[in-house]
Amino acid sequence: MAEIQTKRYPIRGALWGLLLGLSIAYFAFFEFAWFGFDSVSGVITKIVMVVGITMLVGILWAFVAPARKPKGAPPAGYVADAPQAAVVDETPPPAPLDETPPAAPTDEEPPAEFSDEEPPAAPTQ
Repeated sequence: MAEIQTKRYPIRGALWGLLLGLSIAYFAFFEFAWFGFDSVSGVITKIVMVVGITMLVGILWAFVAPARKPKGAPPAGYVADAPQAAVVDETPPPAPLDETPPAAPTDEEPPAEFSDEEPPAAPTQ
């Protein structure tokens, strides 16, 4: 059976990490002022650290993230997890019963409460 190989893209992860790192560095220095402007070398060092860390995170994410479903037709010989076919019973159905149901035995009379006579009236005072 053929196996599907998952493609990983660490270069794309590094590029996305670079863009994310530059964005975070911009907001950290200019918008929110989390880092101060001590010296040029201090600022560059902090920017390189932020960008480097985000690039590392992007590369790691490229290797650990769940892969997308591949596009196109599956490779030859690949059997997908298709639902199993339902089992069909090939035996013919049983013969139909008679049209009228059999009569119930009439050995006993119906109980008195089900008789056709009307019950006696209750006495009034």
